[in-house]
Amino acid sequence: MSHSNTNNRKYILFIWLLVFIALTLNIIEMWQPQVQLDDAYISYRYALNLVDGYGLVFNKGEYVEGYTNLLWTLLVALGVYAGLAAPEAGHVLMIASSVLMLLSTFLLVRAILPEKYQGLAVLAPFAVLANNAFASWSASGLETILFSGLVALTLYFYVREKMLCAAFVCILAAMTRPEGALLAGVLLGGSWLIAIYNQKRFNVKDILRLSMPCLLFTVYLIMHTAFRYYYYHDVVPNTFYAKVGGLPASLGFNYVYNFLIDGPGLLVIPFLFACIVNKQIRLMGAYVLLTIIYVIMIGGDAFKLGRFLLPLLPLLIAGTLVCSAYALERNKWFGTFVAALVVLSSLVSLYGPWREGIDFTNRSNAAWPASNKRINARNHSFFAISDEVFITLIQNIRLLSPQVNKVATAGIGKPGYFLMDKLILDLAGLTNKEVAKSSRVVAGTLLIPGHQRTNADYIFSQEPDIIWIPRKGEKHVFALPAVKELHESSKLEDFYYWDETVELYRRKQLN
Repeated sequence: MSHSNTNNRKYILFIWLLVFIALTLNIIEMWQPQVQLDDAYISYRYALNLVDGYGLVFNKGEYVEGYTNLLWTLLVALGVYAGLAAPEAGHVLMIASSVLMLLSTFLLVRAILPEKYQGLAVLAPFAVLANNAFASWSASGLETILFSGLVALTLYFYVREKMLCAAFVCILAAMTRPEGALLAGVLLGGSWLIAIYNQKRFNVKDILRLSMPCLLFTVYLIMHTAFRYYYYHDVVPNTFYAKVGGLPASLGFNYVYNFLIDGPGLLVIPFLFACIVNKQIRLMGAYVLLTIIYVIMIGGDAFKLGRFLLPLLPLLIAGTLVCSAYALERNKWFGTFVAALVVLSSLVSLYGPWREGIDFTNRSNAAWPASNKRINARNHSFFAISDEVFITLIQNIRLLSPQVNKVATAGIGKPGYFLMDKLILDLAGLTNKEVAKSSRVVAGTLLIPGHQRTNADYIFSQEPDIIWIPRKGEKHVFALPAVKELHESSKLEDFYYWDETVELYRRKQLN
């Protein structure tokens, strides 16, 4: 074996050692479970009902598609079937998904870089690991990290020109998030159009070969839509009706701005330059652009820290490092500066100021090099109270007499999970068709994406035993349309009273 081959093998082993260190740091950080978001428990309730034989439903007997993460929900159900509690299954899946995302990002960047500069790819998993949005959503209980990892893996197969593999992973991505269809349209559809355009001679065999990835995804899409129509009697998820429309584009622009200003914005210009000099990056650029347009159109997200934009981070990193390799061929100092932007982006995300008005008052400061900002990003107790507090509330509700069987609430995740035997009425309509398709508008309420629907008359007609909302007249943070409409209705005081012991509205026992 030649001396150069030996050195090359040592170099490759060193690169993989660094990748292994990034994966290990990630697992160590994620090993201790965090408080998970309320929304994660919506999928957990669906998963439990599926395992218990009631079907893929939120309320037994009500066939409503109130989730947007079929694959994630099925994987959680598999974990529950294996004996794990649903949050435990979610935690295991988050660890596996975070490893997938880091590894897929490395493979994508290494595949797209010139062989001479493939060592730059080692920066990629560390840059993702250091990102604030990654830190937050890898501890949330949601499918964000799995989807982001599948997007990066799809693009890796695209760069390697393994389009059937890309189509298969793209199907998994579409099963994880609806935005997977956008990835398929750009990547599979765009690749097909380019291949057909470049084909000099046409015959049935070649066209069928080139069309196979698109056909594979189309077959999946038809089958998933057919299942949806047969099982839920609709061709789109109920969440589409509950979330789309009624929000100004300014919310979406602000959402994109907050994601970029937390570090990734430093990578935009190098990424755009890479789109010019590298054909494979151009199609990724189209996906980035269409994703941003889509996010702006839907008004962003109810939660901070850019979960809908996180799948774009590996692409921005890849483009920046491609730009760095291009610059290194011409000027090593400028090329090094471009690569350093990836590191600087990570430092901004770790230690830069918060840009979203999140209040961390009275939270202890972590000593450097630990990042207090990162610790807080991983702690979702700002968005929902702890499981321990919920369990206490649930115990008090179960002790009420007469027995509670029907609960109306806006935050349906944890109440639904800890009250599996109760019917849950979703005030915002994610799991309720009547509310989701309501066109009512309540002025003077908080604009929160996905929480604009309301139908107080329908809720009262269902005669819930308790209505789990803040007390009328008291200041509360989330002035949702559904809450305000209930407060303004005379039926609330006519048929319900505020119970101080459980701090929610209970139905009056009328003679």
